[in-house]
Amino acid sequence: MSFLLKIKSSITLNRNNYILVVLILFLHGNIFAQFDNQFVSHLSKHELQREHLTYLQSFKESDSISFHFAKYYLQYPDDSLFFRYFQKSTTHFQSDTNALNFASIYFVNSPKSNLWFDTCLNQSFHVPSISKQLLTIQNSVDHPKEFDFQLLPEKLQVDFQKYQKISAKKPIVALSLSAVIPGLGKLYIGSKKSFAVTLISMTVLGLQSYESYRSKGIAHPLTLINLGFFTTYYAVNLLGSYRETKLKKKELKTQYLINASDYYHYKYRPSLY
Repeated sequence: MSFLLKIKSSITLNRNNYILVVLILFLHGNIFAQFDNQFVSHLSKHELQREHLTYLQSFKESDSISFHFAKYYLQYPDDSLFFRYFQKSTTHFQSDTNALNFASIYFVNSPKSNLWFDTCLNQSFHVPSISKQLLTIQNSVDHPKEFDFQLLPEKLQVDFQKYQKISAKKPIVALSLSAVIPGLGKLYIGSKKSFAVTLISMTVLGLQSYESYRSKGIAHPLTLINLGFFTTYYAVNLLGSYRETKLKKKELKTQYLINASDYYHYKYRPSLY
């Protein structure tokens, strides 16, 4: 066993000696059948992804090995495989503070955040403090109107308040306001510049159409062209107000979660091992 460790410590792990590494991992896994946590930590630290996977694959499947596969698919993200192996090793995973915190920081800005926080983390018998804070952030996204921003870290409060404000805005209201006064729906969501551009453009087109109608008549080609531009731009203004409201909600939510993920990542420097 000491001979094997000596070999592993003397090898420089790179692409050129991959075959030798695979051979060592195969012998280690199948002859000695003893999992080396230090070696896995070394592979993880140096981001030796291919060697890491080969080592894990050299062992028969078990709850413990599934736990290490779950951590592997957190470090080299594959959400579907992570949840698959998490389900096979729930007890092991929920006992590991580092793994829980790493997963919470990763999933706070993920399309599958609800699956992690609502289904996996909430069922854990042990939720470390960092994960609890991130669970609070998830709750702030799910229920922004009722959430007290003072529960968040100070550096995230401004970002959340921006999202909280826009989350109360309704796309159909923006559309209705723009139908009354062109661009008003954009002012409703805080886009002052867009409101001014839209209002001025629509006013100019409206005046052109009216002047053409007054001087040349409704059937004149120039009048029809001006009315066509005005009608098209008016419709685009309505749809734009509706769409911009939805996009701005998504944009501010995403920015808030990105900043939250970055904040916890750089403050706590999460590690799987």
